[in-house]
Amino acid sequence: AESPVSVFFPAPHAVSRDTSRVASAAASVRLNSSLGTAAVTLFEKVDVTSLFDLIESESASFEAREGVPLEASAVFAAALSRTAEAFPAIAPAAASGAALVNLAVDTALGTIYPAVVASRREGIAGLLRRLSDLKSRAEAGSLTQELSLGDITLITGRGAGTISSTPAVTPPQAATLAVHRAEETAVWKNGTWEPRRVAVAALSFDSRMVERETASDALLFFR
Repeated sequence: AESPVSVFFPAPHAVSRDTSRVASAAASVRLNSSLGTAAVTLFEKVDVTSLFDLIESESASFEAREGVPLEASAVFAAALSRTAEAFPAIAPAAASGAALVNLAVDTALGTIYPAVVASRREGIAGLLRRLSDLKSRAEAGSLTQELSLGDITLITGRGAGTISSTPAVTPPQAATLAVHRAEETAVWKNGTWEPRRVAVAALSFDSRMVERETASDALLFFR
């Protein structure tokens, strides 16, 4: 098992606690980001009904065919990669057509953010197989270069398990997107109320690097 590390909280809360190295590193990143960015957050509701209906209906056959379960996080990563292609200001360091996404992966040791490329050539299945391998190696303590900082961060899963939050931007990245827990709600559509599953997507961006209008357009494009 991983040895815990001690984290000290200065006065007026002068206490310390043991935590995992993964959690300690993640907290340090969040602290540094809050001090080093001029972050603004925009929110948009995303109708994920069709996506989750597809996952529920195709999950068994997909896993039998591809060897990994079908998960929404990979679909969101692919959509964010396309968004970064269309709006390069939110991921200015990305190579053309190949945004390196720090994607939240829940492990037994906590949530990690390895850098992955959600490429069209690899597809959703290839990305899910790579994420499964990353999770296994993280729990075995053998991740190295994958934990480097990518071009943009995507938070899903336990890190975005509430209905909304304000994700932190990690310098020198320009933006972070969080897709939160989907809730079933009634939506007025075509003259009638319909039950739909809706999630809140929150895009935090460094306003020194990204214009508000650009961030708004990018979030609507992702939706």
